[in-house]
Amino acid sequence: MIFKGKILNLREADTNDVKLIAKYMTDEEFCYLLFGTKSEDVPKLENEIALLIGKGGGIFGYDFYYVIETKQKEPIGLVIFRNIDWKNRNLTYELIITEKKYRGRKYGVDTILTSFMLAFKELNMHKVMGRIHSFNGRMLKFIEQGSPVFKMTKEGSLRGQAFRDGKYYDTIVFSMLESEYQKFRKTFFARMYYLGVKLAVWK
Repeated sequence: MIFKGKILNLREADTNDVKLIAKYMTDEEFCYLLFGTKSEDVPKLENEIALLIGKGGGIFGYDFYYVIETKQKEPIGLVIFRNIDWKNRNLTYELIITEKKYRGRKYGVDTILTSFMLAFKELNMHKVMGRIHSFNGRMLKFIEQGSPVFKMTKEGSLRGQAFRDGKYYDTIVFSMLESEYQKFRKTFFARMYYLGVKLAVWK
């Protein structure tokens, strides 16, 4: 299934994407920002990814993987919905654009808009959480200062949660509720309508 954004799409990953996802998960920067260490056993990693994709959508605790693609179908990164709790309607959100030439603000913003629309409208979530390690200054600044299109709430810090380069770093937890998303949509689309910008793909 494909979920369309303004300048990119989110495509639900399937078993044909196993090698692509394994490539991302063995990328030095990807692993540093999210996991800490990369797997050296690629065949084992591919098998684990294939199992995870196959389990996607279970009752509790499984993950959804979405490949971020340009409109020309070039894969540029990954969105992961982790620990999906269908009963309490919440999940943990992870995003990384692995192709550096696409890391400009517009691609990141479009990915966030499209994936939040997917989480709240398609998956009917009540709450989306994100975790950012304190050494990731660029992303922290982006989230804490807000942006023209969204703002998440800082819930707190997990002290000494991530170990990198011989040091422990805090992990900052942010979240957005469905009600906050709906308020953002009304404000954002009203402003865009006033400016004459057509954004039907995000409604």
